[in-house]
Amino acid sequence: MEVSRSRTTEVGGARTAAVDAQYGITSTLGYYKNAFCRNGIKGDGTGAKALVHYGEKVDNAFWSPSAQTMLYGDGGQLFKNPLVVLDVTAPELTHGVVSATADLQPTAGNAGNPPNYLVGEKLGLKTGFLRRLDKPSLGFEGVVLDYWKKEAYDTESHRGSGISSHAYYLLAEGSGQKKIGDVTYDSPTFDGTAVAGIGRDKASAIFYRALTRYMVSTTDFHDARTATLKAAEDIHGADSVEHKAVDRAWAAVNVTADNTPSGSPAGTPAED
Repeated sequence: MEVSRSRTTEVGGARTAAVDAQYGITSTLGYYKNAFCRNGIKGDGTGAKALVHYGEKVDNAFWSPSAQTMLYGDGGQLFKNPLVVLDVTAPELTHGVVSATADLQPTAGNAGNPPNYLVGEKLGLKTGFLRRLDKPSLGFEGVVLDYWKKEAYDTESHRGSGISSHAYYLLAEGSGQKKIGDVTYDSPTFDGTAVAGIGRDKASAIFYRALTRYMVSTTDFHDARTATLKAAEDIHGADSVEHKAVDRAWAAVNVTADNTPSGSPAGTPAED
């Protein structure tokens, strides 16, 4: 992995931005290799590049598909520190994995950073986090959707992604109040029906297989439900607890076979 600096700085946490960026990228790619035997963003063994101190007072960090590089701003308006924390790097690098596999298009752990379902809790925000998966609408960014509705197709991609994030959390951990590590969660469901989780490892394996085997650029929320059901069937069988849990998790965010919009984009499954 290569890390470059667009300018130098002498102030606070910005001094370690390059090191923090390298740590986040190495940890994220290590997770993909250990969990899914995926070597690099494209699966071809190529390392990831990063550029820290990108722009002036940029409140963002993102994967650039054209440059095949992670770009990290230093913050300055909304954020007090460079956006190089691990739980910002991981989802942004995952955009690269998504681009290299399904190429989905929007319609509109360690001791110092234990794994949880919060994103950006070290960015100094008043809310204490940027996003959270158990109830996405509580995030810093404004109106993020907890449940599917027809208007979701015209919602900004990060806000709309709350629907699938919530479904993943429910599949992994289930609904209701619980404490995981040092964080208390209380995940609701659309109709109030309780959902039992199957664990993070199984949920991640199902979503990853769905992404890499069955999703394409036009996959919408209902197609994603179908893709994850197929992935669960592949791994655990059609009559398994895991397959039924996937169906219940999507129903809990109001994505069901019965409310699939007419004319909804339908992805064509990739061949094994």
